Amino acid sequence: MSASPTAETLKAAGNALFVRKDYASAIVKYTKAIALDDQNAILYANRSACQRSLKRYTEALADAVTATKLDPTYSKAWGRAGDAYNTAIETLPKENLSSAELKQKAQYEEGMKLSQEIIDRPPIPIKEANPGAYQFDTLVDKPPWIVAGERIDELRRTQYFDTSAWTLDGAYREFSDGVQIMKHSRLIRNSQGIAVVGDTGALQALVNALIANEHVFHIDGSSWLDSFNRQRRVKREGWRPVRMAITMNVRFWIMRGFLDGTLSREYGHKYEFFKNAVTVLRWGAKTWKNVPREDRGAIFEATFINGVRRMYLDAITEYAGDSHADRDILLAVLATEARELIKDIDASDTAGLNIASIWAFQKNCRGTAYATLGYHHVQQLTHADANESKEHLRAAADRYLQAADGYATDDQSHTWFLHCALEYMIKCGAPVSEQLSVVRRLKDALPKMRKLWWAGPGLVHKAKERTYAADLALEPFLEETS
Repeated sequence: MSASPTAETLKAAGNALFVRKDYASAIVKYTKAIALDDQNAILYANRSACQRSLKRYTEALADAVTATKLDPTYSKAWGRAGDAYNTAIETLPKENLSSAELKQKAQYEEGMKLSQEIIDRPPIPIKEANPGAYQFDTLVDKPPWIVAGERIDELRRTQYFDTSAWTLDGAYREFSDGVQIMKHSRLIRNSQGIAVVGDTGALQALVNALIANEHVFHIDGSSWLDSFNRQRRVKREGWRPVRMAITMNVRFWIMRGFLDGTLSREYGHKYEFFKNAVTVLRWGAKTWKNVPREDRGAIFEATFINGVRRMYLDAITEYAGDSHADRDILLAVLATEARELIKDIDASDTAGLNIASIWAFQKNCRGTAYATLGYHHVQQLTHADANESKEHLRAAADRYLQAADGYATDDQSHTWFLHCALEYMIKCGAPVSEQLSVVRRLKDALPKMRKLWWAGPGLVHKAKERTYAADLALEPFLEETS
């Protein structure tokens, strides 16, 4: 006799039905889950979304309100409530309302206002984060972008391309330009309001750097965040033409999403910012497909969009671990986004791209997408039987191997994904010869990675170093049994 379903398994089934747009069946699952766990705000919020999709607006509103009462910090529940209040207002007559309808409208408007106030509350201010973690003692340590810059002339002379120095050097140059522009700009107030004095290209340069290689991000003084906040204000208040407004908005979403995730660990905010950016970029690329590049803007180029989509995969992965996240839905979106990115890159043309762009916007993006699929297979182990588990472990190992191939031999992602591939090869019982091959690749790559990424004692990742040492210790055993 099979065990009775839990609230969590019923929720997972409801999420799967929701993704397939079978809203009525999803409601049945969520209702059964609520019967087992009636204090779970996520269940009510999810059922509210289904009710609204079926135009059951009264039920949608009731579920959304219940979710906000159970967990007042759950921003998605407030979003559901705001949508439901807005729809409820639209269903009322436009004129000649009865006293009861006027009372209803006032209640709905009050509820919608409260929901919007909750949603619009600003994220944790960046200035409250801990920027010290992204400062470097350059007298002792050489950050990887500095090492890359010292090597770049020799790399050009020898035409050596299998190194992450190309993306690090290019991204660092963009980042440095953005920081200098940002620090030398200042605000003035004139008859038209607030204006910026100086070059206003800081946000453009900073975002270009991050989508090429976000590892160049660092803070070189206590005024960095103040300078960024000032720049953000100028951009938001200085929009004029429609295209420029869209461009600045998208770049701001990318930059703020990155900072919220990196400094404040606000992964929900990061996810929403990147989701907004990707949505607008896809719309613009489709709508303005035949518009000349100089009119359309660089953000709608395939290379720029690929870079943002790569960062979006990271944002989804991080948010999937949040206690308020709709994990099953996020994992389904994650797999779809990764497969689509691989498909689009495989169908694209590299003509006209330099080596840094090929690494940043083609190979590295493909590598991240494959790593994401590896992660997705690992997450499926939760609900898998013995046979399915072995298949997922094997698939995860294969995807991580493909991910490693998406990065240069001396890239820290290359060595880490080789480790991940080895881990799941061992767990699924892959042939010893395959495991030995990965160990030898790792043995060859680690000295190169350390020389570029860990060029000082303060940059060595001690936990990963212990992990790599354990991997390499397997070599004699594997050689003996192969």
